[in-house]
Amino acid sequence: MEGLFYTMRLKLECKNSGIVSLVKRGGSIVVELAESLGGGRQALKKILGPDVDIGDRRLYLSLKNLGDEWHQVLLQMVRDVKSFNRKMVTMIGDLL
Repeated sequence: MEGLFYTMRLKLECKNSGIVSLVKRGGSIVVELAESLGGGRQALKKILGPDVDIGDRRLYLSLKNLGDEWHQVLLQMVRDVKSFNRKMVTMIGDLL
């Protein structure tokens, strides 16, 4: 039952976050974004830390060093991406 609640919480956090999919591949979780990060890659890297590799539209969370904590790390990562995207939208809106 706990796994079901975690999945529901993760799906809720992904809503309106700019994340379109989460997939576990080998020793990583791949987070696919709806939009390209463009110049925001380095800023997001500072927020997400060394366990996350960042591509143009994909984030790769390495599970290698996380052990059983990966569930909580993934949930926090999704929250951080959501917060980052909201800040970017606000900044762009301020420029217009």
